[in-house]
Amino acid sequence: MSVISTYDTDNYNFCGEVEKIFGVPQGGLHNLHELRSDLMPPDKLNFDNETRTDFHSTFYGALNSDKGDDVKAVYEAFITNVVAPMFGRSFVYQTFPSFRVHIPNDQAIHKWHHDSDENHNHPDWEINFQVALTKMWDSNAMWLESVPGLGDFKPVEMEVGDYTIF
Repeated sequence: MSVISTYDTDNYNFCGEVEKIFGVPQGGLHNLHELRSDLMPPDKLNFDNETRTDFHSTFYGALNSDKGDDVKAVYEAFITNVVAPMFGRSFVYQTFPSFRVHIPNDQAIHKWHHDSDENHNHPDWEINFQVALTKMWDSNAMWLESVPGLGDFKPVEMEVGDYTIF
């Protein structure tokens, strides 16, 4: 089960910072595959390569250099001002955000799973946050089960400025 909330896109301009990383104009993330066709994978993606595209290399390469300082600052501010108050105590969080790209006519994730399964090995108690960088609906949305392992997957439809907790 997930909860969808909104955040202030002016204070937490994830889209603008990711657009800078990819060198695309404002509002260009929904067309990223066309604006940066040089990063499109040459073959269909699968479970083994879905997170190893040139889109991922570009994003994570920026995070590992000073080119990603601004998006890291937005991420840290979001954690400090939006996420931390939900917990009221200290907690551990991922240093860099995970990044997903949905290639048209393909899938972003190629295997139904829950994060604590044998292929992903996240702890059962982990809490995830997903921030929408583009409109997410139907087959380009993240699909979640109401309970891990139940198999009743449904899309989590969000707009830019939405985030979900699951």
